[in-house]
Amino acid sequence: MKTAASTTSCHLQTEGRSNRHEPSFGRNHKQDGTPGPNFARAQQFAGVDQGSTDPFLLNPAKLEFPDNQLPAPLVGGPKTPYVPTLAEAQLDENGLAPAYYQYLTTGGTGQTSATPDMRIKDVNSLRAGPFQLTNPEHDAVRRLCSKPGASLLPDVATTGLQH
Repeated sequence: MKTAASTTSCHLQTEGRSNRHEPSFGRNHKQDGTPGPNFARAQQFAGVDQGSTDPFLLNPAKLEFPDNQLPAPLVGGPKTPYVPTLAEAQLDENGLAPAYYQYLTTGGTGQTSATPDMRIKDVNSLRAGPFQLTNPEHDAVRRLCSKPGASLLPDVATTGLQH
């Protein structure tokens, strides 16, 4: 049986050190999210659509993005949670452990779908390479991981939940 602790971990890296489990920090990006020394090695290209000649190319021709800038990533998912209340969650779903129903009422981006995702720093001017999905205002994972003994999933011992 796997527990939350065995499937989830937080790896925060010291500036300037490499970590093979978290290749972004210290290589492609610094901890503050700015491009690091190997950013250019991870340059992203656009695949060229060959039309109807071969719709499933494994290695299509590639072009640089205009001005070496990625298109803005768009928001996906609902603006507000799909299930608004705990009572509705319990009515709609069955078989969940009682502690899990609360999570059905969370989520939602707070933004309109199919618009640039304003949670991403500099969303409209991303260089054509890897970019950080979180920033200091929206970095719950980094805040959580900075706490000793933190876990991203509910604690099996305290909630009684098992996988």
